[in-house]
Amino acid sequence: KVLDERLKNIGNSYLDVLKTPPIKVPKLGSFCHSESGEVAGMAVINEKGKVIATQALDLEDSWWERVRVFFVEQKTSYVAVPAKSGGDLVESLRNNEGNFLAFIPVKADALSESAAFVEGRSEGDRAEICAAIALARRLINPMREYSQLSPALILPERITDGIDRDELGRYLEEQKGLALMDPSLERIPARVLPAVPAGHVTSGGRLNPTVKSIEDVKVGMTLKGIVINLTKFGAFVNIGLSQEALIHVSEMSDTFVNDPAEIVTLGQQVEVTVVNVDMEKGRISLSLRTNPRIFEGKPPRPRFDDRKKGRDEKYQSPALRSQALKDLENLFKK
Repeated sequence: KVLDERLKNIGNSYLDVLKTPPIKVPKLGSFCHSESGEVAGMAVINEKGKVIATQALDLEDSWWERVRVFFVEQKTSYVAVPAKSGGDLVESLRNNEGNFLAFIPVKADALSESAAFVEGRSEGDRAEICAAIALARRLINPMREYSQLSPALILPERITDGIDRDELGRYLEEQKGLALMDPSLERIPARVLPAVPAGHVTSGGRLNPTVKSIEDVKVGMTLKGIVINLTKFGAFVNIGLSQEALIHVSEMSDTFVNDPAEIVTLGQQVEVTVVNVDMEKGRISLSLRTNPRIFEGKPPRPRFDDRKKGRDEKYQSPALRSQALKDLENLFKK
């Protein structure tokens, strides 16, 4: 009776693993290091488990900055990390990037065995990358991922200690077969995570602890931010709010800037000055200039009567003004 009771409890523990609610999110990242702690694999999958991007990483110097850049470029803030076995490396990642990435710990037992079942894996694929893919898929579809493994592999030894391994294996295989025949297993409600685009702070903390809403942002403040998007007219920056702030190309340097990518890169952490806050439209303007042009209210527009008189006289006639517009248009085309 004691043995039967123990087997029943172990079976229930195994079924709890199979019935783990899946996570539903447009994109999910994953970080998984090797046993040596010298390299790591990173992956991003979509809500169907399809691999979007992967990258191997040498864990040297400021490696966590490269982790941030990778997930920023792939536009995801949620990252699966190994539970418990992650150790100091995951803690370092959490301490350095916890204000930007939201980490989700995942059961990492028998992860190397799961990596061997990664769909589409070829002989030359890095083990760390395959492990990262498997780790992320355990969140997206836990029943499918865990059912591929021998049941005894994903249960802690403390609850199976003292029981004959063959007898335990047969019992758990029976439980797995019965569970997979249960149609309710496919209807377990998913945990839906907000579709947070890269750059929106989730559960990891804040870049600027004193800034909790746009009302806390004041002109002249110096803030920390992370570049999350580059356009021809400037760079969008996350400062820890749902509102993205903009560094206009004219505010990126004390000298003329032709391309924002010349000054900043995706995922780069920057220190910026707030030069304007439009409360009505929820817009925040930032600057990287040494002496930022700070202004209150709407940005000032150049007035035509401020121009030098000599330049005004040059385009007095309609024909000359028309020619000037054409010259300007040709200049922009170049």
